[in-house]
Amino acid sequence: MAKKRRPQRAQNYGLDPIAVSEMGAAVDYSIAERVDGHKGTASSDAGRKRRSYTTPLNLSDIDYFVAYATYAPMWEFAEEIAEELEIRIGPGRPREYEIHSVIMSDVMLYEKSTVRRMFRSLDNDTVWGILKSEIEKAWPHNLSRRLEETPLSRDQYNRGRRILISNMFCYIDRLREHCQETQLEIARLIGCFIDDDSLTHPSNHNIIYGDATWLESLYHSNIAGVRVDPETGEIIHRRYDPDAVHYQDDTQFPGNYWVSALVRTEHAHERVILDAQFKPDGIGDGGVFTNMVLPIIGSVSEVRGVGYDMALHPPDQDRILDTGRHVLTKTSLTNKGKRAQVPLGTHVFKGSGREMELPVTAFDGTPGIQMVIDGQRMWQPLERVQTKRRGTTLYGNWRIPELEAVSPHLRGMTAWIRHSSTDDERANGNRRTRALRTIPPTDPDWRPLFGGREDTESMHNNMKEKWFGRRVRAVGLERRELQLRGYQIHQGITALLAWHYRTGGDVSRYFGEWKPPDRNPKPRS
Repeated sequence: MAKKRRPQRAQNYGLDPIAVSEMGAAVDYSIAERVDGHKGTASSDAGRKRRSYTTPLNLSDIDYFVAYATYAPMWEFAEEIAEELEIRIGPGRPREYEIHSVIMSDVMLYEKSTVRRMFRSLDNDTVWGILKSEIEKAWPHNLSRRLEETPLSRDQYNRGRRILISNMFCYIDRLREHCQETQLEIARLIGCFIDDDSLTHPSNHNIIYGDATWLESLYHSNIAGVRVDPETGEIIHRRYDPDAVHYQDDTQFPGNYWVSALVRTEHAHERVILDAQFKPDGIGDGGVFTNMVLPIIGSVSEVRGVGYDMALHPPDQDRILDTGRHVLTKTSLTNKGKRAQVPLGTHVFKGSGREMELPVTAFDGTPGIQMVIDGQRMWQPLERVQTKRRGTTLYGNWRIPELEAVSPHLRGMTAWIRHSSTDDERANGNRRTRALRTIPPTDPDWRPLFGGREDTESMHNNMKEKWFGRRVRAVGLERRELQLRGYQIHQGITALLAWHYRTGGDVSRYFGEWKPPDRNPKPRS
């Protein structure tokens, strides 16, 4: 049987002139429905640079279990929660399990795909004995960091998770804040957010990428009900998830949107999830992503910009541009199926001691001017020269390219163009961010920078692959979020191990005296 090939994607245009008649004469500020989502195809392609495979770390499940068990930030958070929990609950039957074990179980889930299989592994006396022994070796002088004598049971895990959610004040929010702080710390350690680039030519490790994914619930129903067995007459209650919602076009089973923001280096496995959360009703996933990254941008000056898909609408882009950062995203088509264009007004072009005022129009991300070539009106894209920040406002220095089609007296002249929308544009809804990008698809930096956003899609796919049937393994948003925080911690630990194997760097702050086993194959000389 012949292999079914993918349809060829539309290619990006270059700096060659485009006939104005092909652009569509009428300016349309409306936005068509997204086409780059779960099954669609975007109007431009940044090019995929990912390899066909990724070499694994070559660690066994028990190696990962030991890394999870000795991970210092998890112990610090668990000790803080356990101390507060004793004061809040008061006298009663003492706990037979550690809070650390409850949190650790949500991380270990991503090595065993199901909760039942994971607890079957922990119930092995040999495995539990290894974990206890390695923790004692890793933290010999910290006697509070010890596992209980008997393995944690599934019943204790469910009971402990229920107590944490119901008895601890804002426990889920506090766990999220803890993950934000520790993952940012790990990101800096492995080589992200380093001031080794410029605003004009930013590096991937200083860009925060994001994406949203649909997580199918454990049960394929969100409504309670009963059915009658036709053979026995038994009344069977339907299993359902009350917090799941229907997908927008009912092409997928009920679930919820999960939005992630990550940063990574250019090396395999060195990926850190800075923040993630469920999308609430009444706001788009681009707005959720913007709300997540703005606090990070405020505290990390090295962030050069963000990358997202076309769900990052112009108002959200302006919020990020107002901080003086790049926004890497494609432009959406209009409702008439045309590429977006917005007039930017008249700008002063300078060059060779001359000045000239020319009207500028942004088309599909790139600003350009109109010329007459062989009696036909043409739109000439400009090439990006420099990006500067004046206060918190981004301006780009754009140059008329030196092409044969361009009039000689215009070649090489430059003008400064503001990238964020003006107050008047925001008031009337005709924002320039509808069709203007700080780094457009015609720029050489676009392909390597925007291509990094696809790593977020790969990360979401990797997370779902670790679930049996690619469905979340808990019922209810709160329980699901605890398991998803487990994946966030899992990714941070994996990044630490990958960085340690690549550089030989010190990871004692996170694993104490435990040394990750060197089981990776040696490269051939």
